[in-house]
Amino acid sequence: MKRYGSLTLVLLALACPLLAQSQKDMTLALQRDVAALRDEIKKIQADQESKLGLVNENLRTAIDSLRAVNEKLAVIQNTTAEKLNDIKVSVGAPTQALAQKVDAMNDQFLNMGNTVAEMNSRLGKLDAKLEDVKKMIQTLPPPAAPQTGQPQAGNIGTPPMVSGEKLFDDANRDYLAGNADLALQGFNEYIKNFADTQRAPDAQFYIAEIYSRKEDWNGAVQGYDAVIRNYPDSSRVPNAHYMKGVSLVKNGQRADAAKEFKLVIEKYPSNELAKKAKDYLKVLGVPVSQAPAAQKKTAKRR
Repeated sequence: MKRYGSLTLVLLALACPLLAQSQKDMTLALQRDVAALRDEIKKIQADQESKLGLVNENLRTAIDSLRAVNEKLAVIQNTTAEKLNDIKVSVGAPTQALAQKVDAMNDQFLNMGNTVAEMNSRLGKLDAKLEDVKKMIQTLPPPAAPQTGQPQAGNIGTPPMVSGEKLFDDANRDYLAGNADLALQGFNEYIKNFADTQRAPDAQFYIAEIYSRKEDWNGAVQGYDAVIRNYPDSSRVPNAHYMKGVSLVKNGQRADAAKEFKLVIEKYPSNELAKKAKDYLKVLGVPVSQAPAAQKKTAKRR
């Protein structure tokens, strides 16, 4: 037994240095591996940082490019908006003015047509009256021959008074011929002397029309007002309201003009002037409400 024990101790004594050397080698190998791993990690980190720096640089470049594009787009949008606004202003104003002139011309043609129709009707009546006068003259006895040396009876030297019909016809002829000043003088004279006759509303309306042609909008408004105020039953009243509104627009009184157009729509919904009044309200930017179907009064001439 002692022999085996001695042998064991000898083996242990030989094995301990070997174990120690093996452990030392393993430690050194492990340290080398750890150092190599650290170097690898450092390389990977350096590579990642390089790639991340490149990505950041590319991202900054892309952001700068996008910012430049946005600035250019903003400039283009502003320029486009200004050009569109300039086009709207340069085209809208002449178009509106042209539409107003066309409406005014339509109104003048309408009034001229009414005047021609009235003249034809009155000429027919005048022809009938002339026939009656001729028949009356034919039935009168012949006048007695005047005695020699004695003056004839009558207002010798007194100028005859101009009749209302002739005064109106002369003024109307000047109006149609474009002689505004003569027509205005004649119609004013007619209103002064024949304000209660059947043709007085026409004379007053033409006075307002002459002021409108002269672009004297204050005079035109006063003239149309006189038609509405002095001849409320005349067929000229709807036109007077509408043309008063047009004159107020030209005079810069847009709110008062809108009131006149609304009145035309409410009082004369079936009249063609109601549609024109709605168009004017749209141009003025005033909302057009549907007017109630009011009963239209039959216009009568005085």
